[in-house]
Formats: sequence, structure tokens, C-alpha cells
Amino acid sequence: MLPFLAILVIAIELSAQTQTPAWQREGAEHKRQAEEFFESLHVVPPGMNWRVVNDAVRDARFAQRINGAERMPFNDRVSGRWSEVGSVNQAGRVVAVEYDHATGRVWLAGAGGTIWSGDTTGKMWTCHSDLRRIEDPQLLKLVRRSDNTEYLVVVSRACRAWIFDLATEKWSQADGLTEMQRWGWFDNAVACTRQGRLEIHAVGNEWDYSPAWKARKVWYRSIDSGRSFQRMRWIDGMAQLWTDGIANVGLYHADTVSSVAADASLTTLSVRPFASIANLGTVLFAGPSPEYVIAACTRSDTTTFFLSVDGGQTWVKRGGVRFSPFDQQSFGYSHENGQWLFGGVDTYMSGDDAQTWTIVNGWGQYYADPVNKLHADVPAIVGYPSGVTFICTDGGLYISRRGGEKVRNISLRNLNISQYYGSYTSRDNVQVVSAGSQDQGFQRSRVDSGGVRSFQQMISGDYSSLVSGDGGQSLFTVYPGFTMYIPNHEDGWEPSGLEFPHKNHLWLPPLTVGSSKPDHAWLGGG
Repeated sequence: MLPFLAILVIAIELSAQTQTPAWQREGAEHKRQAEEFFESLHVVPPGMNWRVVNDAVRDARFAQRINGAERMPFNDRVSGRWSEVGSVNQAGRVVAVEYDHATGRVWLAGAGGTIWSGDTTGKMWTCHSDLRRIEDPQLLKLVRRSDNTEYLVVVSRACRAWIFDLATEKWSQADGLTEMQRWGWFDNAVACTRQGRLEIHAVGNEWDYSPAWKARKVWYRSIDSGRSFQRMRWIDGMAQLWTDGIANVGLYHADTVSSVAADASLTTLSVRPFASIANLGTVLFAGPSPEYVIAACTRSDTTTFFLSVDGGQTWVKRGGVRFSPFDQQSFGYSHENGQWLFGGVDTYMSGDDAQTWTIVNGWGQYYADPVNKLHADVPAIVGYPSGVTFICTDGGLYISRRGGEKVRNISLRNLNISQYYGSYTSRDNVQVVSAGSQDQGFQRSRVDSGGVRSFQQMISGDYSSLVSGDGGQSLFTVYPGFTMYIPNHEDGWEPSGLEFPHKNHLWLPPLTVGSSKPDHAWLGGG
């Protein structure tokens, strides 16, 4: 049994709403702990990939929904209907984006696995995957057939590629990835168009079932616009990709930078170009052409940049920053003004080829101006030659036409991709619903006006385990590292907090409250 600690919360006054508490944690360590916590929630036997199990269950449920066969057995006294409550105004993490300059259409993927379409105004968003969750979407590409019909390719980290036909609104799955789905995942994927076809390249980790019998890096390719994939080669060592999105693809394998021809042959460009970085971690590439590429080389929590202006043959060391990228696509180039953008917790920009870097805005500034200030955590930065750059954050999607110097949030309304760790509906006033979100704080909605609700973010951060011993008049919740108590939960906002008195606890440990003492909570998980 897990040991339990009794917590008597003492008041630490927090004044205004939408607070950014001094103890709020951001950065690489916070991200790592969140990922470990999420993984700990999925326990499967050794050698089994829980994501594959999840996908199989979802596929079966999807088939049942399509056939109208999924029904819950009810007795005569129980009936009801599920409906979406929220939120309509607190967008969560966006992980991928696609843009069609000719029509102004925008597609995006939420971290929760939903695919949406809208435009650059951000006034209207439509979800296309209500019946099917896409596990860990990573790359979106629009394909236009010769007859002008279109489909969207969605590549996921879970070794799957999905095809969404825009005319029929039907989903299908690409071939060729079955072996990798047994045990493996994609780290990164890129796409370009050459010889009149869309090419998709992806690198990741796969189990080699040959006598080698070990996990290895692997490179896959699709040359039929995402309908099928083929394994191109095993890679022992690091693997990373770059493309200009037009006709050029680069592969960094082990310690070598190579160009990839249309027939998949490799031409070595440089060997050990980043040898000056000891204990090299992740390497990301960005740039508008083979003659103008920058590599972002990480080591622990620092990143050093190298510039190549001769097609990857030589690399010159530039400046650096004291943080690592948030994810594999957190480095981009803005065609509109030639600036480079690099995202961690905050987004930085450089106009001198990565020699110096300037912050776009601090993450705390978002809460006073969510329209014009970037939210924290930047999974992807995607620039288009038409002069538009998109910045994906944990608080929605931003557009910039000035290389990050000015940004605009286009996900303020109707992009329902909030991510919630927990929620609580008050028992004596069911109008009041509170939710603990992933990086969009503790939220509350007090009025049911019909349809999907707006929620107010009361305080920033990550919150879970919402519990009450008096029907919701007061409420406890946890943040990584402390417990928060709200004595007047339904009508006011006077929270108090107390840090956990112990170490080695779960990232978001469980709470429980007894009805006899609603101002006392029991904390578990460590």
C-alpha cells in the first residue's frame, strides 16, 4: 500500500485571478517529469508497446461506432447522453501544422490526437477526427491529386500514417509500417515534392528481430504521397532529417551528413562535422535551401549552432543558447525576413545566422496578452516560402508574417483541444465545473449556457486530482510539488497552498478528502 501523508493546508495568499505563481515550474526537467508521469500511467508486459494496444482498441471501437454497434447496457433507472462541456477558449498543445497559401486554409494537430482545419483568421475551426484519435501526430501534408481532389496525410510517432480524404471525410491507413508497429516509434518526419510526387521521410526507433536482436535507428520513406512506406536502412547511431520542402532532403546518420537523391541513394557531404561538441545529444536542422542550413546541436541543457553555406560540406560554429529544443521540430526558418526561430520553454529569434539570439517574449507575459504574446513550450515552428510562419505552443497556434517579431494567436476560440488531467462538477451547484489542465492552469466555468463552455483560467500551470469533501463548496487540487486549497471554490477565489513535505512523489499524486473534515486532505503516491 502506498504511504499516505496527512496535509493540513495553511494559507499563502494569492491575490488576483489568472496568477502565475512563483513556484510554477517550466523547462526541460519539468517536461521530462511530465513525460515520465504519462508513461507511468500505461503499464504493459515487457516487450509490448502500449501505444499499439491503444490503437488496436481504438480501431475496434471506431468500427463499432461506424456500424452503430457500440451501446452501453443500462438498467431501467439509468439513462443519459454524453456531451462535450469544454473548453471552447483554452486551446492546449498544438504539435503540427500545414498551410495552403492558395486558399488560406490551415490544418493542425492537437497533442490529444485530433485533426482540425481553419484559416489564418482563427475564427472558425472544424474537427475531422471526433470518431478517431490519432496517437501522437507529428507531420501534416496536403496532397492535391491530378483531378484536383485532395487528401491530408498525417504521420504519427506511433508508426502510423493516416490519410484523410477531404471530399468523403473518410480515414484510411498507409501500408508498410506493420513491423515497426510491433515495437518502435518515429522521432521525426519531413516531406518534399519532387518528380511530381510527395515524398515523406521518417526516422525513428525499431526493434531489429534479426540475429542482431536490438533496438536500432531506422529510416523509412514514402514515394507515393503517403499511401505506403518502405524501410530504407538500419542506422547505428543518431538519425535526423532535413528538407527545404521543395526538392532536397538531407539525412544525418551516425556522424555523417548526406544528401538523399530521388532514388534514395546517399551522397556523403561531411563526416563528424559537430565533433567539437562533446557528448552530443539531439541535432536539429533548418534552412531554406541546401546552400543555407543551420544545425542546432544539443548537449545537456545547452544548444550550439553551426552554419553551412556550401551544401553541407563545411560547418562553421556560430552562437548558442542555454537550453535545449522543446521537440524535434522546434527549430525553423522564417522566409519573410530571413530570421531563425528556436523554441524551448520560450521562443528565441536570430537575424544574424544564429550568432546572437533574442527572446520573442517571456512565457509569463502570455497571461496578460494571450492575443499577441506566445504561450510557453514550443513543439514546432514551421515557415512557408509564401511568407507565413506558424509557431505551435502549449497554448494553441500562432501566426507571424514578420519572423516572430510580431505574432498573433489564431486559436482563441472554437479550437477545442484542451488537455485535462482531471475535473470536478460541484454537487450542490452543478453549474460550476472546474478542471485541471496540462499547462493551461486551473480552470473554472460557472454558467452553463448550452453547448461547449468557455472556461476561465484562474491560475497558470498543471493541475490534477480535484477533490472535495463538501460537495464542491471547497476543493483541493495538486500541482507538481504542492497542494492548493480553495475554500470558496464555487463563488470566489482565495486559494492557499502548501509544498509537498516529502520527496520521490509522483509528478501529480492522488488526493482524497473525507466528508467529516473537508478542509483536510490525504496525499498519496510517494
